[in-house]
Amino acid sequence: MDKSFVRVLGVRIDMVDYEKTISLIADCISSHSVGSYICVSPVHPIMVAQKDEELRQALSDSRLTVADGRPVVWAARLLGASIKNTVRGTNLMVRTCEMAERKNYSIFLYGSKQETLRKLREYLLRRFPRLRVVGTYSPPFRNLTQHEKTDIINLINSANPDILFVGLGAPKQEKWMASFCPYINVPVTLGVGAAFDFLSGERKQAPVWMQVRGLEWLFRLVNEPDRLWARYFVYNSLYIFLITKQLLKERFFRPRST
Repeated sequence: MDKSFVRVLGVRIDMVDYEKTISLIADCISSHSVGSYICVSPVHPIMVAQKDEELRQALSDSRLTVADGRPVVWAARLLGASIKNTVRGTNLMVRTCEMAERKNYSIFLYGSKQETLRKLREYLLRRFPRLRVVGTYSPPFRNLTQHEKTDIINLINSANPDILFVGLGAPKQEKWMASFCPYINVPVTLGVGAAFDFLSGERKQAPVWMQVRGLEWLFRLVNEPDRLWARYFVYNSLYIFLITKQLLKERFFRPRST
């Protein structure tokens, strides 16, 4: 087994922490490479990927796919991986911006509503006064036309950011990165899920004690029951069942080496 990653229900989860992830981002920029993207994966995209081949391929083609959630870390450990903690999208965005300010790297913010982007930009500049935010864009909440896709690619390329943050939510952001990254001249793109909403103040984050105990889902469910009840009750229950099935298969039905 390659100890650098583990497959959780067929989805590659890389065995990295914040420091290794930030180091990879810096390496992509310093080497002037383009097209790399990083996915942060809680349970939801893993479960959607069971039936969505486009999403599964997008996760597979990423430079890194990291564990954003305690249930993913627990599953990885049960499957024999040496992973210590989560790499949450919100924290990863903050740490990346801290590094970007220190190294004078520029960022671009793509996704969410215009008002959310305004609040997010203000928050980041209050926290990191020397951070270079070279552009923001709020896309329409529908499928893009080919003309709009071309305009977006040109907009991002003309801004010439070192780092592109995408906040569209799963599975839309993973598919967007897989589709757009080959055409944008950005060293590294990060799909950071609800980080835009959390950091802008549009949504509340779970207390740290709930995050470390794997109860962030409960906090979000209480705050957004209409939107999230199906995701957590249906997907999380099915996730436990399928992880148990994978564990039993790997421990008791793995072919013996001769």
